[in-house]
Amino acid sequence: MKKFFTVIVLLILVFSVSAEPLTGFWGIRFGSSVRETETALASKGIIGASRRGDGNGDTLLAENVGFAGRITDIALYFFNDMFYMSCVYISTSKYQLINEYLSVKNDLINKYGPPLFDVEHYKYPYKKGDGYEALAVQVGAAEIFTTWNFDMNNRVIATLRYDNITDTYQVLLFYINETIREQRNNDKNVLDDL
Repeated sequence: MKKFFTVIVLLILVFSVSAEPLTGFWGIRFGSSVRETETALASKGIIGASRRGDGNGDTLLAENVGFAGRITDIALYFFNDMFYMSCVYISTSKYQLINEYLSVKNDLINKYGPPLFDVEHYKYPYKKGDGYEALAVQVGAAEIFTTWNFDMNNRVIATLRYDNITDTYQVLLFYINETIREQRNNDKNVLDDL
Protein backbone atom coordinates (compact mmCIF):
# COMPACT_ATOMS: atom_id res chain seq x y z
CA MET A 1 0.00 0.00 0.00
CA LYS A 2 2.85 2.37 0.85
CA LYS A 3 4.49 1.70 -2.55
CA PHE A 4 1.20 2.38 -4.33
CA PHE A 5 0.82 5.71 -2.52
CA THR A 6 4.43 6.65 -3.37
CA VAL A 7 3.86 5.85 -7.06
CA ILE A 8 0.69 7.97 -7.12
CA VAL A 9 2.49 10.93 -5.52
CA LEU A 10 5.37 10.61 -8.01
CA LEU A 11 2.96 10.48 -10.96
CA ILE A 12 1.17 13.61 -9.73
CA LEU A 13 4.51 15.41 -9.40
CA VAL A 14 5.65 14.33 -12.87
CA PHE A 15 2.42 15.47 -14.50
CA SER A 16 2.31 18.75 -12.61
CA VAL A 17 5.92 19.55 -13.54
CA SER A 18 5.52 18.56 -17.19
CA ALA A 19 2.33 20.54 -17.77
CA GLU A 20 2.79 24.18 -18.65
CA PRO A 21 0.93 26.70 -16.50
CA LEU A 22 -1.86 28.66 -18.16
CA THR A 23 -1.54 32.40 -17.60
CA GLY A 24 -3.25 33.57 -20.77
CA PHE A 25 -3.63 32.80 -24.43
CA TRP A 26 -1.06 33.08 -27.20
CA GLY A 27 1.25 35.22 -25.09
CA ILE A 28 -1.60 37.53 -24.01
CA ARG A 29 -1.96 37.44 -20.24
CA PHE A 30 -5.39 37.19 -18.69
CA GLY A 31 -6.36 40.62 -17.39
CA SER A 32 -4.65 42.46 -20.29
CA SER A 33 -6.48 45.50 -21.65
CA VAL A 34 -7.99 45.67 -25.14
CA ARG A 35 -5.17 48.03 -26.14
CA GLU A 36 -2.46 45.69 -24.80
CA THR A 37 -4.11 42.79 -26.61
CA GLU A 38 -4.25 44.70 -29.90
CA THR A 39 -0.53 45.46 -29.50
CA ALA A 40 0.21 41.77 -28.83
CA LEU A 41 -1.80 40.77 -31.90
CA ALA A 42 0.04 43.36 -34.01
CA SER A 43 3.35 41.83 -32.89
CA LYS A 44 2.09 38.59 -34.46
CA GLY A 45 1.26 40.42 -37.70
CA ILE A 46 -2.46 40.63 -36.98
CA ILE A 47 -3.52 44.20 -37.60
CA GLY A 48 -7.09 45.39 -37.80
CA ALA A 49 -8.85 42.75 -35.74
CA SER A 50 -12.48 43.82 -35.77
CA ARG A 51 -13.77 45.18 -32.49
CA ARG A 52 -17.33 45.11 -31.27
CA GLY A 53 -19.06 45.81 -28.01
CA ASP A 54 -21.43 43.16 -26.79
CA GLY A 55 -23.21 45.22 -24.14
CA ASN A 56 -21.17 43.75 -21.32
CA GLY A 57 -17.63 44.11 -22.62
CA ASP A 58 -15.70 44.11 -25.84
CA THR A 59 -14.79 41.44 -28.32
CA LEU A 60 -11.89 41.36 -30.76
CA LEU A 61 -12.25 39.07 -33.77
CA ALA A 62 -9.28 38.06 -35.93
CA GLU A 63 -10.18 36.06 -39.03
CA ASN A 64 -8.08 33.68 -41.14
CA VAL A 65 -5.27 33.59 -38.60
CA GLY A 66 -2.59 30.92 -38.45
CA PHE A 67 -2.70 29.23 -35.04
CA ALA A 68 -1.00 25.94 -34.09
CA GLY A 69 -0.45 25.10 -37.75
CA ARG A 70 -4.08 25.66 -38.69
CA ILE A 71 -6.05 28.48 -40.30
CA THR A 72 -8.51 29.72 -37.69
CA ASP A 73 -10.75 32.54 -36.56
CA ILE A 74 -10.05 33.80 -33.04
CA ALA A 75 -12.36 35.76 -30.76
CA LEU A 76 -10.97 37.44 -27.64
CA TYR A 77 -13.41 38.55 -24.94
CA PHE A 78 -13.05 41.36 -22.39
CA PHE A 79 -14.90 42.52 -19.31
CA ASN A 80 -14.14 45.94 -17.80
CA ASP A 81 -11.20 46.16 -20.23
CA MET A 82 -9.72 42.88 -18.93
CA PHE A 83 -9.06 39.93 -21.23
CA TYR A 84 -10.74 36.84 -19.78
CA MET A 85 -11.48 34.38 -22.58
CA SER A 86 -10.58 33.43 -26.12
CA CYS A 87 -12.24 31.07 -28.53
CA VAL A 88 -10.35 29.55 -31.45
CA TYR A 89 -12.60 28.36 -34.29
CA ILE A 90 -11.06 25.63 -36.44
CA SER A 91 -13.34 24.93 -39.40
CA THR A 92 -13.12 21.52 -41.01
CA SER A 93 -15.15 19.16 -43.16
CA LYS A 94 -17.81 16.84 -41.82
CA TYR A 95 -15.56 13.92 -42.68
CA GLN A 96 -12.53 15.30 -40.82
CA LEU A 97 -14.32 16.70 -37.76
CA ILE A 98 -13.56 13.87 -35.32
CA ASN A 99 -9.99 13.38 -36.61
CA GLU A 100 -9.30 17.13 -36.32
CA TYR A 101 -10.72 17.18 -32.80
CA LEU A 102 -8.58 14.20 -31.79
CA SER A 103 -5.50 15.84 -33.36
CA VAL A 104 -6.09 19.10 -31.46
CA LYS A 105 -6.78 17.18 -28.24
CA ASN A 106 -3.54 15.25 -28.67
CA ASP A 107 -1.61 18.51 -29.23
CA LEU A 108 -3.11 19.88 -26.00
CA ILE A 109 -2.23 16.71 -24.08
CA ASN A 110 1.36 17.03 -25.31
CA LYS A 111 1.48 20.63 -24.09
CA TYR A 112 -0.59 20.53 -20.88
CA GLY A 113 -0.57 16.88 -19.86
CA PRO A 114 -3.59 14.67 -19.22
CA PRO A 115 -6.96 16.45 -19.07
CA LEU A 116 -9.19 16.63 -16.03
CA PHE A 117 -12.25 15.61 -18.08
CA ASP A 118 -12.40 13.75 -21.39
CA VAL A 119 -16.02 13.17 -22.39
CA GLU A 120 -17.41 11.55 -25.52
CA HIS A 121 -21.07 10.65 -25.06
CA TYR A 122 -23.68 9.94 -27.75
CA LYS A 123 -27.45 9.71 -27.57
CA TYR A 124 -29.18 6.73 -29.11
CA PRO A 125 -29.04 5.70 -31.96
CA TYR A 126 -25.51 7.11 -32.31
CA LYS A 127 -22.42 5.62 -30.71
CA LYS A 128 -18.67 6.07 -30.77
CA GLY A 129 -17.08 4.42 -33.79
CA ASP A 130 -20.31 4.02 -35.79
CA GLY A 131 -19.14 6.39 -38.54
CA TYR A 132 -21.94 8.85 -37.77
CA GLU A 133 -20.23 10.90 -35.07
CA ALA A 134 -20.28 14.11 -37.14
CA LEU A 135 -23.98 13.63 -37.84
CA ALA A 136 -24.54 13.18 -34.10
CA VAL A 137 -22.75 16.51 -33.53
CA GLN A 138 -24.86 18.12 -36.27
CA VAL A 139 -28.18 17.04 -34.74
CA GLY A 140 -27.14 17.72 -31.14
CA ALA A 141 -26.93 14.06 -30.13
CA ALA A 142 -23.28 14.16 -29.03
CA GLU A 143 -21.52 15.64 -26.05
CA ILE A 144 -17.80 15.72 -26.77
CA PHE A 145 -15.31 17.85 -24.85
CA THR A 146 -11.99 17.77 -23.04
CA THR A 147 -11.07 20.08 -20.16
CA TRP A 148 -7.77 21.04 -18.53
CA ASN A 149 -7.87 22.99 -15.24
CA PHE A 150 -4.99 25.06 -13.90
CA ASP A 151 -5.18 26.07 -10.22
CA MET A 152 -8.99 25.91 -10.56
CA ASN A 153 -8.77 29.44 -11.98
CA ASN A 154 -7.76 29.06 -15.61
CA ARG A 155 -8.86 26.34 -17.98
CA VAL A 156 -8.73 25.12 -21.55
CA ILE A 157 -11.72 23.41 -23.12
CA ALA A 158 -11.69 21.64 -26.48
CA THR A 159 -15.03 20.75 -28.02
CA LEU A 160 -16.75 20.62 -31.38
CA ARG A 161 -19.92 21.87 -32.98
CA TYR A 162 -21.94 22.26 -36.11
CA ASP A 163 -22.94 25.82 -37.04
CA ASN A 164 -26.21 25.49 -38.94
CA ILE A 165 -26.19 29.16 -40.00
CA THR A 166 -22.94 28.81 -41.94
CA ASP A 167 -23.20 25.02 -42.48
CA THR A 168 -19.75 24.64 -40.90
CA TYR A 169 -18.22 21.95 -38.71
CA GLN A 170 -15.79 23.36 -36.15
CA VAL A 171 -13.41 22.35 -33.42
CA LEU A 172 -13.50 25.01 -30.69
CA LEU A 173 -10.76 25.82 -28.19
CA PHE A 174 -11.63 27.99 -25.21
CA TYR A 175 -8.94 29.53 -22.99
CA ILE A 176 -10.70 30.92 -19.91
CA ASN A 177 -9.84 32.87 -16.78
CA GLU A 178 -12.64 31.87 -14.41
CA THR A 179 -12.09 34.74 -11.95
CA ILE A 180 -12.82 37.49 -14.49
CA ARG A 181 -15.48 35.38 -16.20
CA GLU A 182 -17.29 34.99 -12.88
CA GLN A 183 -17.15 38.77 -12.34
CA ARG A 184 -18.70 39.22 -15.78
CA ASN A 185 -21.41 36.66 -15.08
CA ASN A 186 -22.24 38.24 -11.71
CA ASP A 187 -22.46 41.67 -13.33
CA LYS A 188 -24.68 40.26 -16.08
CA ASN A 189 -26.96 38.60 -13.51
CA VAL A 190 -27.40 41.91 -11.69
CA LEU A 191 -28.36 43.61 -14.96
CA ASP A 192 -30.76 40.78 -15.79
CA ASP A 193 -32.71 41.65 -12.63
CA LEU A 194 -33.57 45.11 -13.98
